Amino acid sequence: KGVVFREAADAELAGKMQTDISDGVAALADAGVVDPKRVCIVGSGYGGYHALDGVTLQKGIYRCAVSVGGVSDLGLMMNALGRGTSGKMRTKVLKRVTGTDVTANLAAMSPADRAGETDAPVLLIHSDEDSSIPKDQSEAMERALKGAGKPVELLILKRLREFTIGEHSSMFHGTGFDFVGLREWQACGRFEAIDWAQSS
Repeated sequence: KGVVFREAADAELAGKMQTDISDGVAALADAGVVDPKRVCIVGSGYGGYHALDGVTLQKGIYRCAVSVGGVSDLGLMMNALGRGTSGKMRTKVLKRVTGTDVTANLAAMSPADRAGETDAPVLLIHSDEDSSIPKDQSEAMERALKGAGKPVELLILKRLREFTIGEHSSMFHGTGFDFVGLREWQACGRFEAIDWAQSS
C-alpha cells in the first residue's frame, strides 16, 4: 500500500496498468457479471489513453473504444508538457510511468503510432479548450486511424474547458452518443455492423 502501491506503476503505463483493466474484465466475465463479447472500453484523460491502448496494444478484448480527452501520442504529449514549473512536474510523472523519454520508446506505447493494429471502432471526444490535454491528441489519433483505414469518429466540443462524463452527459443527447449505454450512437452510419443496443 501507499508508496509501494504507487511505485508498482513505475514504467508500467502500457504494461500492468493496462493489463490490470483487461484482467478486471476477465474476472467479471468469469463471475458471469459481463458478457466478454459485449465489452466496450471507455475512459477520460488518463483513462482515455487506456481506452485507446485497449484496442491497439491489446487485441480481441473490446468491441469498441471511447476516448474522452485522452492521450494518443506520448511523444507529442511530452513535448507539450515541457513548459513552466507545472509542465516540468507533469513531464516527470509521465516519464516515471512510461519509464522513458526516448521518442522511439514512447512511440511503441502510443496508440497513434500503432493505429494500424486497432481491432475495434473508436470514438474520440475532446474539448477545443481542454486545459490539460490538447485536442491535437485526439486529432492525431483520428488522422492515424483514418490513414490506417480503421473506423473512427471525432467529436470536438466547442468552448468547453473541462467536463466530466457525469456532469455533462446531457450535452451528448441528440448527437447519437449516450454515455450510459452507447445505445443511440450511430456514428454517421459508419459502424452499422455493431449492435450498439447490445454493447453495454
